Amino acid sequence: MTKAQIRLLQGKLTRLGLYDGAIDGVAGPMTLAALPACFAAMNQLAPPDFARWGKSRRCIAAMQAYALSEAIDAGVIDGLWGPQTDFAIMALAQKVATGQVRQFNDEGPDEIRNPAGFPDETRSQAELVAFYGPAGTADGRIRPPLVRVPLPWKMKLAWAKHQTRSFLWAHEKCAESLVRVLARVDALYAPAQKTDLGLDLFGGDYAPRLMRGADRASLHSWGIAFDFDPARNRLRDNLFEARLGQPDAIPFWEAWEAEGWCSLGRVRNYDFMHVQAAHRAY
Repeated sequence: MTKAQIRLLQGKLTRLGLYDGAIDGVAGPMTLAALPACFAAMNQLAPPDFARWGKSRRCIAAMQAYALSEAIDAGVIDGLWGPQTDFAIMALAQKVATGQVRQFNDEGPDEIRNPAGFPDETRSQAELVAFYGPAGTADGRIRPPLVRVPLPWKMKLAWAKHQTRSFLWAHEKCAESLVRVLARVDALYAPAQKTDLGLDLFGGDYAPRLMRGADRASLHSWGIAFDFDPARNRLRDNLFEARLGQPDAIPFWEAWEAEGWCSLGRVRNYDFMHVQAAHRAY
């Protein structure tokens, strides 16, 4: 976490009456001592093993709780910094500063090539439902027909690099296309190049949730979207800031585009972590 984010947390702890130290962006003993009580003060449940976590993870968990208390979807309070937490804390800082959250989403617009016939996405998402069926739900009552697509190279979880993934969950209607894309990418880049680009850092596959900053289902809820290296490809990073916006990433994106997949980063200059099997029509 950055000093600005720690200051944000310290400000909240101060307003809750749990902290009377300096707002200095340093997670010192007084800041850490205030954390256990902050969950109940924000009407959130503290994780049962919170006291055993390291300093950084405890601070992240408190920020996740803070975001949730402000009606910003930070997901599960687990103290792990994934794409959803990254967005939530960015949105939280924006809300504290301006009183509102700028509306973002993680979906891409139309692409010229579309050999697999991937659908358009309208605001109603009717075309997605017609093509893929209903989106998955967080309670598990609806789960799309998913296929485990083997990865040609092993990936590490971007927020917990000691854990690895050897496959991606994909909707059965885009799984064969995904297999071809991954084979092309594997042939294009040597292992060291994949690491340099961050292609070995898993940022997300199937995840039933709402679109970031909106009230519609994320395309991750169908298993038709994938994220790579979220730390170096933040939601608002442009072509010059995002790692996957650099010239050596062009063959990576072209492998997807040859199959009709869409990168919002390539066509709208933000969210370079994300690629999807659908095309925006609004």
